Amino acid sequence: MNRNALAAVFATVLVIVVLILGFHALGGPRTQRLVQSDLRVVREISGLAQQINVKWNHSGEVLPADLSSLPQSATQDPVTHQTISYRRKSDQEYELCAVFSAKSQGNPALNPNESSNFWSHPKGEHCFEFDTTQQIPFAPYMY
Repeated sequence: MNRNALAAVFATVLVIVVLILGFHALGGPRTQRLVQSDLRVVREISGLAQQINVKWNHSGEVLPADLSSLPQSATQDPVTHQTISYRRKSDQEYELCAVFSAKSQGNPALNPNESSNFWSHPKGEHCFEFDTTQQIPFAPYMY
């Protein structure tokens, strides 16, 4: 086998190994679709929390008993169209819950700011706790 053929075989094997490692680390296309749909839910929850905080500020620092005063589209999971559940915990604390299709794949080494871990969630139902006196962490654009 000559040098050029050996280099071509080596390059081909290297490309295949990199592809396999990439799919192993990130998951296949189906997994990535689930991760991206969960990311849409996280962004919707972030926007809903912003709206609740605005209402709290404009209503004399009183949390709403429910979210019926908000548009239905603002309280719906954009993927499953189920209602995002809201629970008032105290005069300034509440939680928003949704069902996620996959575990978040956050990587603190890539994004070391503290808010990146706030949006981490397991597969299944998960609740995010909010305090109206604190700023809502930015929702990630990608995990």
